[in-house]
Parts: sequence; structure tokens; C-alpha cells
Amino acid sequence: MPRLRALVLAGAVLATACSDGAESPTGPAGPDVSSGGGGSLAVATNADDGPGSLRHAVDEANGDPSVTSIQIRRVIGPIRLRMPITYSGAQALTIVGRDAELVGTQLAAAEAALVADGGGNLTLRALGVRGAPGNGITIAVPDAAEGTISIVLEDVTIRGNGLHGVLVNDQAEYFADPSSESAEGSDASVKIDVRRSRFYRNGLTALDYDGLRINEGGSGRILALITGSEFLANGADGVELDERGSGDAEFLLLRSRLERNGSFSTEDLDDGIDVDESGDGDIVGRFFHVKANDTRSRAST
Repeated sequence: MPRLRALVLAGAVLATACSDGAESPTGPAGPDVSSGGGGSLAVATNADDGPGSLRHAVDEANGDPSVTSIQIRRVIGPIRLRMPITYSGAQALTIVGRDAELVGTQLAAAEAALVADGGGNLTLRALGVRGAPGNGITIAVPDAAEGTISIVLEDVTIRGNGLHGVLVNDQAEYFADPSSESAEGSDASVKIDVRRSRFYRNGLTALDYDGLRINEGGSGRILALITGSEFLANGADGVELDERGSGDAEFLLLRSRLERNGSFSTEDLDDGIDVDESGDGDIVGRFFHVKANDTRSRAST
């Protein structure tokens, strides 16, 4: 697409003093609770479906807006999915994984492991997603969304997914045509807060798929806060923020690494981080204690 303003960080080491107070603190996850009665549900089995499964809990949340938390017990093994798990609720939902992992190797071509498309705020803690042939996680902003949609990824590991590791999309034409230059989207803004998370080797099956991709169209803006995280060996950019329309693209990277990204092809040169803004908005970015080295699809410095 035409890039009226682009900020690209590739093959550089940036280090600037910064107060540790910039990182958003969070407390420990709460104890497991039993399902029933709304509020919080427990996941007690690694089965793909049925009572006590993550799919069953998400389905309950889809039908009951009082459900705002899902807690996975630490003792369960990998959850091997035969179809995507889709959260379509409009309420804010927190999923506490306690190091559980969603495995998408049995999914059909281009399917994501976890999908959220109802417009509710979403928090994922201590959860892994690997091996999906499509995106690891897809968050689709509804066309009618307003205000700010908030996504928190805390202590998550997203690895080995065929397309984007995580995609947050608010561009109306993107799913039908990823090469579309349309700036249409909802009126909502997207805020994403990534804490102590890892994005490894995603996007190695097709051109231009990133570790973390945020697409924003319409009148909203992007605000991305990335702290203590790693973006390593992803096929295209480690992080791409693509803002279209009248909103700004604002971001902070703190104590993070972006290394060996962009290996899929030299046809579309990629970066540690690529921030695009087309329209009337601005790009405002800050880097503190960030390493971005050895970008593979262009010469590094």
C-alpha cells in the first residue's frame, strides 16, 4: 500500500535510560473456581470439547455476559484443537492459562487457534498458542464498534503459527483482500498491552505475515504498549502497526528484543518493527532499552 508516513526500525540497537515505573504492574491470578453461577469458570481438562473444557467455558461466556473470567488449572496438558475456539461475547473476558498451550496442528488450512470477534475487551495471561496453520490468535473488531477495544497479552508465548502470530484487525477489507489499500474500518480505537510475551517463528508459510500485526482503519487510533517481550525469527516483521484514516499510531517499546525477523522473502523487505500511517494522523513512538538486530530480508547495520 502507499505509505505516506512510515517508521521502520531494522538492524539497530537502541538503548535509553528509562524508569521501571513505565511497566504496567499486575497481580497474580486468582485461585481456580468452579463453573456455574456466572462470574468465573474453571477449565479442568485438556479435552478439545465437553464439560470442563476451554471450548465449553468460552461457549458459556458467549451465552452469558456475566462470565468475565476463565481459569485453566495448571495440571492440564496441551489442548489439541480440531476447530478454532471462538469468543463472540461483547463483555470483557480474561483467560488465565497457567502455562496451558493451545495446539493447532490439527486445524484446517488457514484456521486460527483462538478467535475473538464480539468486540469485548480481551485479556490473556500465561497462555501458549502454537502450530495453527493460520493465525495463532485472530481478534476481529466489529464494523459497528466504538470507543476503545483493549487487548492485554501477559506472559503469553505465540510460536510456530503459519500466518500472523497475533492479528488484531480493524480494516474492513483486510480479511477478503490483505493487499487492499482501503482505509475503511470501525470508529473504535485499538489499545494493546503486551507484557513479558514471546513471538517466535510465526509467518513462515506465506508472504507478509508478522509476529504481531495491528490493523486499524476508520476514525480510531492505535496505542501499543510492549514491555519485556521478544519477537524472534518471524517470517515478516516482528511487529507491524498499520494505521489508516484520521487516527494516530502511538507506541512504546520497553526492554524488548526484535531479532532475526524477515526471513521469509526478500520480495517484501521486512523489519524488526514497521509502523505505517496513511491519512491525517501522526506517528508517535518511544524506545527504551530495545534491541533490533539481524533483520534477514534486508542488510543489517
